[in-house]
Amino acid sequence: MALEIPLQPSIPNYTFYSDVRSVEFIFDVRWNAAMSAWFLDVASADGVALLANVRLRPGWFLGTRTRDTRLAALGVLQLLDTDGRGDLPGFDDLGTRFKLLSVAPSELATALPDVVAPAQGNEDWGFVTDPVYSSEDWGAVSAGLTASDDWSV
Repeated sequence: MALEIPLQPSIPNYTFYSDVRSVEFIFDVRWNAAMSAWFLDVASADGVALLANVRLRPGWFLGTRTRDTRLAALGVLQLLDTDGRGDLPGFDDLGTRFKLLSVAPSELATALPDVVAPAQGNEDWGFVTDPVYSSEDWGAVSAGLTASDDWSV
């Protein structure tokens, strides 16, 4: 089951704690006005940085270049464009049109049917480092997730 990480629209910088699969994480969300882009840091509950400066964009497995085992409960992060347009989130879009989802690697194939496959040459689901589907496929992903999944954390 995909879990939603709660994000707030129209707040340029904020930090919050959230339990994901019974593990507490600290999320730091920042708007970079010069780039017109959102960025995310994730830390363990005791403040140890686990992910840093990850740009929030749909169509990517976010933060998967790390092999830190403390991220196992977080799973694979996906930014879902609920409108399926495939563009980047604007200042007012996080938590409304764009949802940050956590998908356990073991549930990835069923949560994102028909459009997700490991990046070529990298069959380790937890550490995919390339986008694995096109922006045209993203609409199918959005349609598959928005209708029926419970995203509560």
